[in-house]
Amino acid sequence: MKSCSSNAIGISLLFVIVLSMIVPVSCGTLVEVKDDLDEHSYYCTIFSITKGEKVFFGNNEDYRFEPETSFISFVPSQEIPNFRNLPGFNDTITIFSLMVVGSIVNQNNQNFFCPQGGMNDQGLCFDANSIPGQTLDTSDSDWNPMDAHWDILWHCQTVKDVINWYENHTVSYSPWNGQWNYVDATGAGVVVTAADGEVKFIGREDESYLVSTNFNRADPSSHYFEYPCWRYNTAVSMLDEIDNEEELTVDACQDILDATHFERGIFNDIQTLYSTIYDPLELNIYLNYLHNFHETVIFNLEDECAKVDALNANHSFNSQIQDRTYLMKDFFNDTEHEYTFPTYAIISLGVGVPALGLVVLVLIRRRR
Repeated sequence: MKSCSSNAIGISLLFVIVLSMIVPVSCGTLVEVKDDLDEHSYYCTIFSITKGEKVFFGNNEDYRFEPETSFISFVPSQEIPNFRNLPGFNDTITIFSLMVVGSIVNQNNQNFFCPQGGMNDQGLCFDANSIPGQTLDTSDSDWNPMDAHWDILWHCQTVKDVINWYENHTVSYSPWNGQWNYVDATGAGVVVTAADGEVKFIGREDESYLVSTNFNRADPSSHYFEYPCWRYNTAVSMLDEIDNEEELTVDACQDILDATHFERGIFNDIQTLYSTIYDPLELNIYLNYLHNFHETVIFNLEDECAKVDALNANHSFNSQIQDRTYLMKDFFNDTEHEYTFPTYAIISLGVGVPALGLVVLVLIRRRR
């Protein structure tokens, strides 16, 4: 009995060791993943913070896309045709300079550039979280969601402008399944969301920061993942520790994004594709790729837009818009540290199956 017990303990320990080798490598942020998520949802952690004369806006872009599709685009100020037939405009529209980040989606063998966040030359920044859909009456709307986001980035300067825009326009967005986090160069911030059949505005109140993840800031009972949200709580806790302007640095913001990122694994096909920190005063963008915070690429909005002209424009969003678009991966040396989902499965099976076979073999030999 003693020998059998010792053998069982030894085999159990061996099995635990094997599992401990496989699970951390393959599972990523497994505790966060639920089956009720919309496959088209974005699972970002977004925050803004103001201390003294400093303002920063941070975002982790968490999604199922392959990271190679992530892009960054720079659009200089220009006059464009009103090709989207935006209400209230004549034949042409003059737009602010801006930058956007996002992913390329292929539909019917055609690539579409889908912006998911950005900043204009007035220092207005935004990004979005997915939340469970809310029902709104949009019967009298002339605006679709994409047009609304473009118009705000093209023409709004401050958070006050954003709130005024939503108060005076109705967007044909029902179910309303996103919330938009904005900050401006003055340090004002707002989350635009929906609850109880209407648009809601969540401000900072007495705090110097504003955070949003994947629960509705106007109705926390509506959420993806568990609530309370560990990413939200982690970000709030770390933001609380920033006491003054000297402590508010890009490094401090990167630490928050690092602490709240996703990693892809066997049972989790979500990962943090890229992370951005915007400085709306200096118009700088700090970009990290695949949750690697040891390698940062810095862009200046004005400098990058100055490089764009008719001769080198990509026309990524429409043939009438001059822009310069880059794939994020081309700026980074370390693009191989994150395995793709199939690779994780192959690695884990390759290690796990032989290891399990070894356990069985040891068990058989011990019983003889």
